[in-house]
Parts: sequence; structure tokens; C-alpha cells
Amino acid sequence: MNIRAIIFFLTSLPIIAWPQEFWKSTDGPYGAHVRTIFADSSGKIWAGTFQGFFVSTDQGESWFKQGNYVNIPNNFVINSKGKIFVTSYWGRFDCSTDQGENWQEISLPGFYDVRCLYLDKKDRLFAATDQGVYRSLNDGTSWTLISPVVDSYAIGEDSKENLYSHRGWIYWSTDLGDTWNLPDTTTNLPNDGLTWYFAFNSQDEIFGGTYNGVIYSKDKGKTWNFKKIDTVYTFVYGISIDKMDFIYAGTSNGIYKSTDNAETWEKIDLGFKVFDAYATCIDSSGNIFAAVNHSLIVRSTNQGDSWEPLTNGLRDLSLTTIDINDDDILVGSDCGNIYFSTNRGNQWIPIYNLPSQSNIATVNWGMNKSMYVGTYEDGLFYSSNMGLSWASINNGLENKRIWCFLIASPNKYFTSVYGGTYFSTNEGNTWNKFWPGTTTIMNQNTYGDLFAGYDGVSVSENMGASWNVYNIGIKDLSIISLSVYSDTILFAGNIHAGLYRSTDKGKNWVQLKNEFYGAHGEEFPLKILDINSIGYTYAYLPFEGFLRSTDLGETWILLNTWVGNALAFDKDDYLFTVLNGVYVSNISTATSVEEEINSPDQFKLYQNYPNPFNPGTTFEFYIPQRNFVSLKVFDVIGNEIAVLVNEEKSAGKHTINFDASDLSSGVYFYRLTAGNFIQTKKMLLLK
Repeated sequence: MNIRAIIFFLTSLPIIAWPQEFWKSTDGPYGAHVRTIFADSSGKIWAGTFQGFFVSTDQGESWFKQGNYVNIPNNFVINSKGKIFVTSYWGRFDCSTDQGENWQEISLPGFYDVRCLYLDKKDRLFAATDQGVYRSLNDGTSWTLISPVVDSYAIGEDSKENLYSHRGWIYWSTDLGDTWNLPDTTTNLPNDGLTWYFAFNSQDEIFGGTYNGVIYSKDKGKTWNFKKIDTVYTFVYGISIDKMDFIYAGTSNGIYKSTDNAETWEKIDLGFKVFDAYATCIDSSGNIFAAVNHSLIVRSTNQGDSWEPLTNGLRDLSLTTIDINDDDILVGSDCGNIYFSTNRGNQWIPIYNLPSQSNIATVNWGMNKSMYVGTYEDGLFYSSNMGLSWASINNGLENKRIWCFLIASPNKYFTSVYGGTYFSTNEGNTWNKFWPGTTTIMNQNTYGDLFAGYDGVSVSENMGASWNVYNIGIKDLSIISLSVYSDTILFAGNIHAGLYRSTDKGKNWVQLKNEFYGAHGEEFPLKILDINSIGYTYAYLPFEGFLRSTDLGETWILLNTWVGNALAFDKDDYLFTVLNGVYVSNISTATSVEEEINSPDQFKLYQNYPNPFNPGTTFEFYIPQRNFVSLKVFDVIGNEIAVLVNEEKSAGKHTINFDASDLSSGVYFYRLTAGNFIQTKKMLLLK
């Protein structure tokens, strides 16, 4: 049935916009994808992230957002005057003289991509670029091309002011780059890859990180040696050397340490799996910092013997999915980390030991606070002890690209991978395939009926023993989101921004939003979709924004300009979303807009619940003092249908039940009159 609200009513309805402060941040979880980390001369630690710069003034114990940098930093230095130089992931080169509040772009002739920045002790600045090496002797105001050899990567300077640069071979200069000594080009370096970073020990011995190990020279670059630091492939991103000449390498396989000038290496155990250590630095106190797993910073105060994570205040996680059970919240990220809270987000506990570095596709609470996690590359994992240990549960799955996961009952689980949909009757220990294709989303109502985004919307009323496909009214069957309300009402969104509603458990569908394909058939997925306990629908609609409907999708109100990567309601209908942290609605979404903006001493008429309803619903209103009250129900053309209250009422909150068994389906209005206060609200009867 196509439900259309025809508003032809003599009493004007209040038009109230939802405030922009829809979301507030929970206390975490904290972490950051750190691209570069730097210890300046004042003791500050700078971390360049996808959200700009964070700074710590207490050796990493806490972090705060610094400045207004809007790009992704890749190289970063600060001179003795406090001037910051930074290059972005996309090739932009900027500087700031006010601690990052304002930025000015630096232009180099022919410049496109800065691979490495180096600042020596006399504030001379060198930039290794794809067009050669540039030098500035006046704080970046002007630049001189000192080497026209293209594709320069690493650059560095020893204590005697000998300059080294890698451009296929290692070149060196004794006059700050005015002239260069040519290397012996008859033999290649001991490795076949590029050198990304130079570091020097107290003896001016040179060490460089490469694609698969470390090169080093003990005779000022005349001859070189190469050392693999592990038996597996290990890309060395950066090298830091402490006052004892111990070497720390941040690599694609974790953090390594050498105490004998790179001859032998030991992989550092952080107590959890480390698959990436992108950046390292050492401050003046000898504290070692490393950015690991695209999500946190770790610190050692004892030359790498022990490490501790430091994330307090960092807000640069990329969270992908969320599940809520009572007060317990579980979220996943794009780098294999899990975070949970047992007090609605007031405190967060990180889980760094999931045996996967893949994006998290699904997280689910199981029985007795067990955890189920689905990944994009490594399949499903299960923990019975709040993430202390994990078991792989992929027996029977043909591949490990998880699309969806549903616990339908204690003895019936469902999941889908690329190319197959499966069920399990033993809590995921073994899986049985029942569909040959991919199911993008699964959901169920309170009766246990199942709904699956497979070939449109598939429906099962017997816990998956058999399935029916109707799709009457759906134009594009590429369904990627499904939400259920009141057992029979469904919403479905597809990859081309189409939105549909069914009021008969998926047999017939009404289109609420048309598909949009773009000039080349681009996808515009409508995947953010959820419904609270009183039928308020929330969706992120491409080209429109984050919207709310209180009448089952007939009309929509723009709530805000942004929403995260997933939505979930808690037991009190607070709405949560995940992005660079976890955010929650300022008030319960079951609270009417008028209730939010009125003060406690004002008259209030609450939204009826449930809404939509069949056949009974409940009205609540609040009056601050004793008054004569009238509460009446009208149809869409203003006919009085019922008088529910018509008497004097004492101050306080009052509850009235309404039975609409004798009414037909449709839109109705209820109006409260108390003294000079008059307010009307809309409700929907569905039979």
C-alpha cells in the first residue's frame, strides 16, 4: 500500500529543525594512522595523521590536535625558529610559522613529488624530489636545484656536513651539494631496491632503509654492504639511532633492533601482532616512539626492552562497523583492531591481537559476551574471553572475504563470503553452503523471520529452511542495506541510491527514492540505514545527506551534514555511529524534537509510541501546573475521530492509551490543548 500523508488541517503544525549538534563524541576509542612522527628540540612529539597533526608535550602520555593542516602529511621537519615544513601524501609542499594554524604552499620549479625532507643543524633544508635535489638556505623562501638527476629519494647529512643522496646509486657531496662525487656505476648496490631513508651513528657510519633490508657504509659511502633483517620480505620505512648507537628500524613486518651496527637484527615483541611500523623517532631523553598497525603509537623508555601504547587524545582511527548489546559496544576498524566498551562508550578497551590486519567487515556480540569478527581477507574469528584469545572459524567456507554475519538463534548462524552464503548449527565451527552467490546483508524480525539481500530481498519464515523471493516493485535488485520494524515493515537500499519500503514482510515494495546511475553507471550505495523502536528511520541518502523520517519514509528531515560508516541503536534508542571515533546522539532518538528544545517547565506533547501502530498506541503529555486539558484525534481532513481527554488534570506527566481497531489504515493527527498551549502531532495506523 502506498501511504501518502495529505496534510489539510486547520491547526498549523510546528516546523522544528533538528539542531546541528546531533552527535557528541564518546570518550574514544583513541588511536591514529600515523604517517610521520617527529621529536622537536623543545621536547614536543608531533604525529602526522590522516586528520592532520597531533602533538604531545608529555612524552606521548596525551595528545591534542594541533593546527589546521587538512592534507595527509608524509614528510615533516621543524627548524630552530619553529617554522614547520611538511609535504603531503598527494605531493603538496607547505610551511607554517604559527605552529600549524596557517599554511603557505611552497613552489619549486618543476617540482611535483617530494620524497624526503632533511633539515640539518644549521637550518639548511634539502628536498629530494622526482626532479632532483633542491636546497634552501633561507628557511624555504628560495630554492636552488643542486642535482638535476631525477627520481631522488633519500637525502641526509653526517656530522662533517657531507651530504648523501640516493638516485639509483649513492651520491655524496662535501660542499652542501654544489658538486657531487660520482659513484662507481659499474656495480649496483647490494640490493635491487630504492633507499628511502638515511641515518648516521656517532661514528658517522651511514645506514639506509630499502625495499627489503638495510644498506650501510663505514667509509663515508665509498663501499656499501647490504643486510636483510629477516628471512621474510621486510620493507624498511625508516631508521632511528640512539645515543648508544643501537639501531631501530620501522618496517612492513614490525620493529627491529640491532646492537651491532646492522650485522644482526632482533624483531621486537610488543605483546601483540605488529604488521606495520611506518615511522620511528627518538627524543632528546632517549625515548623511542614508533607508529604501528596504522592505529597507535608505542613508546619505549628502556632502549626497546619494553613498550607501551600511547593513544590518549588521538582521534584518527578509521572505524568500519558497530554492534551494541545492552550497554556493551563492539566496533571494528580498517586495520584489524577491535575496540569495546561495557559502559556505553565512557571507557574503551582496545584489542590489538586479532590474527588479521585486514579491514573489519562485521562485529557481533554472541552469547555470554563472546565476540565474532568478520574480516575482508582472513575470514571469521571467535573469542570467548573478551578478546584475550581468538580462534579461526572458517571450516567449510570457500574463501575468506566476509560480507555479512547474523546470529539468528543460539543454534543457527549465517554468513556470506564472495561467491557463497552459508549457515552453521554449531556456533560457526563448521559452515554449510546453501546459496551459490553473495549475500550482502541479513536481518531478522522478532518472530525469527529472516530477510537477506540476495537476488533482491529473499525471505524465510522457517529459520532458513526455505526461502521466497518476491521483489514486487523493486527496480534494481542490488540490495546492500536492510532494516526491520514492527515485524512486517522493511526498508531496503541498493547500490544506486534506491530506497524501498515493504509493509508485508517483503512481498510488495514501494519506491521511496529513485535510483541514480550517473553518466557511467557509477555506484552510489545507500548502505547507512536503521530504524529505532518507535519507527523513526535514519538513512544516509547520496546527494541528500543524513536524514530522518518519522512517517516510514514518506517525508524526510535533514539532520546533519555527516554520518559515519555504520549505525546502531542502544536499548534506550540512542543512535551511535563510527568514523574516526564513536559518536552518539545527544538525546534518545525516541524523544520528540519538541521535547529536546523545550525546557522542563514547559508543556510537552510526546510522540505516540509505537508509531506506526496497529491497532493500539500510547500518548504521553506533560503539564507544568494544574490545567484543563483536551486531547483529541483527527483524520487528515480535520474530522474529529476521538476525544481521549477533556477534563482538568494535575501537574505532571500523563499517559493515555488509544485503540484504533475501528479505524482504517492511514495518517491521523492528535492535538493537545492545555490553557494557551496547543500542539499537534502526526501518527500512522498500519493494518
